[in-house]
Amino acid sequence: MNKISRADFPVEQELINAINAKLLDEGIVVVSDFCGISNTLSGCKETLYNICKQIGLVTSHNGYNTPVWDISPSATKSEFVTFSEHANEAEMHTDSVYKDNPEDFFALHCVKKANCGGGLSTFLSVKDIVTELTKSQAGIEAIDFFENNLCPFLTPDIFKIDADGPVEYVLGHILNKGEMRFRIDAIEQAFNLHPELFSDSHLKHFEYLKQTVLNSKHIKTMLLQDDECLFINNKKMLHGRTDFKDQSRHLLRIRFNKTSI
Repeated sequence: MNKISRADFPVEQELINAINAKLLDEGIVVVSDFCGISNTLSGCKETLYNICKQIGLVTSHNGYNTPVWDISPSATKSEFVTFSEHANEAEMHTDSVYKDNPEDFFALHCVKKANCGGGLSTFLSVKDIVTELTKSQAGIEAIDFFENNLCPFLTPDIFKIDADGPVEYVLGHILNKGEMRFRIDAIEQAFNLHPELFSDSHLKHFEYLKQTVLNSKHIKTMLLQDDECLFINNKKMLHGRTDFKDQSRHLLRIRFNKTSI
């Protein structure tokens, strides 16, 4: 795993340059000793925000000017939930698939890891997925289809314009010039509610892509440690999480775009 220590960068701008370079070149980097063990929760949020806003354009979590938000299991009555609301497995996906323009990057800072053996982070690069797809005719056809046809993605209730309103979805390309927008449940739930939006080709190629992703031999796994911060290129790297029982697991999340988009 691509890991660096904040202690190795006494000049903050050098750390920012290193994170940005690894996001663009390799799609992922982990920074250890990110806030310092004596820092407060509010101090960690401030540090995370200040670093990310110097790399790119920070976005709001839900339109209410909350750029950094807490990730921990919570009770919810929502019918369509997002992965941050529960402790079950989170399959390989990219963030913000429900947006017209998903953010380029995001960061996860570990306040408290799960101490139950679960909650491991998983990663798979889009480059590895495309390489695997090009080894078969069915994969080549899937690439061509998803680069040239839009796919519906259901919006989780927490991110809807009206949380109590009707079902919302967006249309987007799963694959586009080496970048990916992918979340299995958002696509399958959209199909269950609006099957008229899907052709037989959608279903055939999606199933092939889904199995390629879930069964990839290139999936990497790691347990994010306390005070480590994970930065991911959201267009070039899929991520996921194993399930966990420790309800005290606590992470901070922030999303941001390139400075020029």
